[in-house]
Amino acid sequence: MKTLSEREEILKEMIDSVGDEIGKELVTQKVEHFMKYGNIFLFFEVMNLRREIEIMKGRAHAPSTPQQIKR
Repeated sequence: MKTLSEREEILKEMIDSVGDEIGKELVTQKVEHFMKYGNIFLFFEVMNLRREIEIMKGRAHAPSTPQQIKR
């Protein structure tokens, strides 16, 4: 049996973990970027996640109906 390369191992693990949720093509693309850019890729991914968290926090605290806005 042929051993998997580091890239193939990461790709298989990520597809098994989140492939059904975000799609195998996107997972493959993210793994390729990680393998190519390493820590720089991780830094930008963390920055993107922080931005998404801030957006979600804003949505959670913002009134969603006209009745809530008046309060």
